[in-house]
Amino acid sequence: MIWGGGDYILLLDIILMRRALIILSVLVVVVGAWAYLFTGTPPWGPPFKPKDAAVTSVELYWLGTTRTIGASDQCAKVVQTMRKARQSLATTSPSFGTLTLYYADGTTNRFWLEPSGRFSGLEFGDDSGSYAISMLEMLGTLESVGLLTKERK
Repeated sequence: MIWGGGDYILLLDIILMRRALIILSVLVVVVGAWAYLFTGTPPWGPPFKPKDAAVTSVELYWLGTTRTIGASDQCAKVVQTMRKARQSLATTSPSFGTLTLYYADGTTNRFWLEPSGRFSGLEFGDDSGSYAISMLEMLGTLESVGLLTKERK
């Protein structure tokens, strides 16, 4: 059986299409793995463990503005979001501000807020360590409880 020239071109097209699909699949897997490993909250490391005492208020100093909340459900929401953060290496970035937790037993924890070394990440840290979390998640929580507001122009 003798193949015509059109049959070779069709076979070559199929081989090239298969190769292109393999390359595209590899790129999708690599981009997905990068997004999982290097954006937002790290998937590894010990989580943030705040003090067991009840939080009575939360104060945010952010770019020159100070706001405080005292409702127990709002404070719990901030602490619940902070618990999602994972321990990370401390950055040397300049601080955006501070987040202070006031406990029922009279003690406080003050954390410096700074950009993390991860894409779209936020880091909060004190003398005991540094923790990274998704900036979108943390700032979304701070906005939902009234510690941050969107400026309208």
